[in-house]
Amino acid sequence: MQLPNIDVRLPCAGGARPDLVLMTCEATGAACGFAVAFRTNSSVVFLPKPAASSRLGCVVSPAFRGSARGGRGVVVELDEERGSNGFAVSVNATCSKMSETFVARLGPKLLSENVILKVEGNSARGGKSSGRSGVTSTHSNVSSASSYYYVSRIFQDQQQAAGAASIEFIESFASKYGNVDPTEVKQKREPMKECHCAIARLHSLVNAEDSEVSHSLQQCLRGSVERYVFSRVGSPLWRLYSGWHGALDTRFEQRAQQLRVVSDSDLLEKLGVGSAFRAGLVPETVAPKAASRSEKSENGSVLSGCTTSTASTAPCTDDGESTSTPCSPAPARGGKSSGDLYARASRALSQIDTLVGAGCGNNPREAVEALTLANTEMKMCALEASRGQAELAAMDDMVPVFIFVLARSALRRPLACAHFMLDALSEDERLGTEGRMVTLLEVAAIHVADELEVEELVAGSVQ
Repeated sequence: MQLPNIDVRLPCAGGARPDLVLMTCEATGAACGFAVAFRTNSSVVFLPKPAASSRLGCVVSPAFRGSARGGRGVVVELDEERGSNGFAVSVNATCSKMSETFVARLGPKLLSENVILKVEGNSARGGKSSGRSGVTSTHSNVSSASSYYYVSRIFQDQQQAAGAASIEFIESFASKYGNVDPTEVKQKREPMKECHCAIARLHSLVNAEDSEVSHSLQQCLRGSVERYVFSRVGSPLWRLYSGWHGALDTRFEQRAQQLRVVSDSDLLEKLGVGSAFRAGLVPETVAPKAASRSEKSENGSVLSGCTTSTASTAPCTDDGESTSTPCSPAPARGGKSSGDLYARASRALSQIDTLVGAGCGNNPREAVEALTLANTEMKMCALEASRGQAELAAMDDMVPVFIFVLARSALRRPLACAHFMLDALSEDERLGTEGRMVTLLEVAAIHVADELEVEELVAGSVQ
């Protein structure tokens, strides 16, 4: 028996933003028991949330524009036509209690101010603006992406103080540091200090542009200004850090390459990793084959299961290009390892190099977040290795495991990354969790580069 279909067109409030409209649709769908199965810039496909085994029968292809008879999902699409009332949302679904509830809840929300990032004071084309912007104070769910777009719009208007100041700093920074030899910059923290001063000034100018910015948007502004600045001056800034720490990073990379022939069990034992955190390790009978950094990836997932395959370990190069997928996650070094206990953590740590490398964003905040994720993943792997019997809590236990994770990662420039991140932190952050994690990265890299008896380990492995 064929169920009737729901095919409705819901109007949106005037001035609605497409991204906020889709965010509202997703939030409403989640509240009604749906999960997002597929999304584009103008559509979302929802599926019910049953057991995973029954989801296959619920799939609705987005090609079913006029009907959702292919299953029990819901197709939501933005109407491409603009009218006096702004966007409209078309909803197609098989008639059910869940889909009816979804439509009933979504309609009023699309007419509320939750879908508006309101900009006032702009006159018609050719006219003079009476004001920069006015973000409605009742808007309480603005995403960081919307905040970044809002900040970018302000900085693109060079007739305003914030816009003029932003372009002035970006051009002066590029002129001052774009082609300079890193060895000629004596005060190594000075360029980052200049960025922080510019960010503080631009942040205050953005606030001055509109004193009625909503609280939710206000919370995102500082981070959005940082992202805007680093995405434009990060490339010459990162080139300086790469030059300052290039010699030690090169030594780290060479010694990490040598460690590829050393088995996981031997390296863990040499580093003094507690037996509890390598209990799940299956000893290798054959040393892993040395793998080139250009091996092709069979699994590009950043946080897939512990099992890994030989894959590309080539992160983004200084010009933003990669010998594999650009800015793709790189797996742990080496061939088949004994259980791949910490492979997930190594892949997560590999992201730092690509996040701050030229052409991949150059945002130290994002690198700190990646380091936090890698640290958490390492603790999870350690918990799994101990079969839930021990946790990485004491620094004496954490340091050797982190050194192992770093040595098996594809992070090529850990010293440059560490100093890049550390200089971007505030004084309070350096004394907090973020600072301790960055310092741990620096200490681990120096240990591999200068202190670890790599030659002895390699000699023992090839015998």
